Amino acid sequence: MKILPFIVATLLSLSGTLSAQATALPPALPDQFGATGALSDFPRAPVLVIVVSARRLRQVQRWEEALRSELPGLLSMRVADIDQQPQPQLDDVAGTLAKRAPAGVPILIDMDNEWARAFALNTREPCLLLFDANRKLVTQWRGRARAELVSAVIAGIQGLPSAGTSERG
Repeated sequence: MKILPFIVATLLSLSGTLSAQATALPPALPDQFGATGALSDFPRAPVLVIVVSARRLRQVQRWEEALRSELPGLLSMRVADIDQQPQPQLDDVAGTLAKRAPAGVPILIDMDNEWARAFALNTREPCLLLFDANRKLVTQWRGRARAELVSAVIAGIQGLPSAGTSERG
């Protein structure tokens, strides 16, 4: 009978570990072109998701330039986290992004802060989340594209098997 409490305790500890690691991925989001996108749209390969406040989207371009010079085939997804106060209308945000974002570069619009809440992100600076081919969050970084952080992100991406070869869009 001493084994039953051990089995129950083991099962409970495993259950807690699995639920803590298995964060549900946010649903598909609209982009500024009227399409929708989600992490599940990518092939089974590592993907870098960059989430930042819509007010600081210029910082995403710096990250893209720094990373693509070393990783031209990087699979990436960009998410604009929308401030809640005052919350604009989706059409207004899409129109602004269509004017300000580089031509043809989709940026998903997160009106309800799904990504920030799911991963406890402070989007005042870019948050970079690296997912493996199984869509498990491997690691994350936060900050501007400074040399030391760029090197760490590149090393993290290169350390994963099956580096991606194209981007959504």
